[in-house]
Amino acid sequence: MSLKTIVDSYLENNFTEIQKVRKENGFSWKPIVNQINKDLVDKLDPEKESDRDYVRNRFLAIRRNANIPKVAPILKHLSKDYSYLNTYTQKLLKYKTDEEEFKLWKEEKARLQNQVGLHVVAGCIHFPAVNTKFYAAFLQFLSDLGSNLKGIHLIGDIIDCKSLSSHDKGQVSNTTLEKEYSTSNLYLDRLDSVLPHGIEKNYIWGNHEERYTRILKQVDTAKFGKALLSPTAGCRFIERGYTVQEDYMNAKIQLGKYLDLIHGQFVTANSTKKHLDVYKKSIMFAHTHKMGSYFDTDKASFNIGWMGDSNHSAFNYCSRVTKEGWQNGFAVVNIDSLGFYHVQLVQWYNGRFYFGGKEYRA
Repeated sequence: MSLKTIVDSYLENNFTEIQKVRKENGFSWKPIVNQINKDLVDKLDPEKESDRDYVRNRFLAIRRNANIPKVAPILKHLSKDYSYLNTYTQKLLKYKTDEEEFKLWKEEKARLQNQVGLHVVAGCIHFPAVNTKFYAAFLQFLSDLGSNLKGIHLIGDIIDCKSLSSHDKGQVSNTTLEKEYSTSNLYLDRLDSVLPHGIEKNYIWGNHEERYTRILKQVDTAKFGKALLSPTAGCRFIERGYTVQEDYMNAKIQLGKYLDLIHGQFVTANSTKKHLDVYKKSIMFAHTHKMGSYFDTDKASFNIGWMGDSNHSAFNYCSRVTKEGWQNGFAVVNIDSLGFYHVQLVQWYNGRFYFGGKEYRA
């Protein structure tokens, strides 16, 4: 029998299982080629790209041929709208041909592969109401990481937007939006100055930035249009090289294959468990200003704390008891070569934090 006949026979008889293995392994053909080589022939090398492409092309040819009795019933139940997720700039990319499917997968694979290494995730910084001592130590930490840093991800409530808050409605505010943006830009300039060139930089809005959207829905304010700068424009995030997502309820950043970063949605007695129960996949968020983790089999939820100053007037709307429960912190995530995440929560406590055996303090 020819190699083509042997391979086609195996692919047809194991069509459903192969389809499952492809998805579980990120559409990698190596385990499939290895299994064919192990069971049937000794002519295929799973490490050889040309052999993997040969098996892939035979499989796609079989999938296109709906006249094969063993495959046709299966094809009816396969999704024709399988979508690859581009986690950075678009929501869904749908393929139309087998070649386009493979190209999209290769692009996503390359994108995820470029994430291998160390990432820093911070949320709820609340510029300009930031904990200045913590922030100074945080910048020193980033500077020490140097070229080891692969990405920084700001997951919402980076700008406090106190001047747009409904809590101050009808009252004289002690700040203006112009002043908030001006001071926030100074803090962001310091952040950019310690970041390596060319790293991945993401910024998603939180519910505090959403204050801008809410106030623009008011009839009188809507008249200002784009003259009233958004947090994205006012703090020049795009010019700074960040990929920005402004729909904070739906925005997410994917690290590796298995961890999503969001701003956060639920404030409960156990917010980490609540987020995992709802999202049903590994998740990292801020929002609650608390820290914690919750694990369930191979999935986990991480609440990374905040970087604000609870004594700042921006938080006078909260009770003393509420603020005493807040915890300053951030997260460090290492993505390994297989796309798995390794998380370390870093807490600012008693005027310092530790990472890699080194003390950081202002």
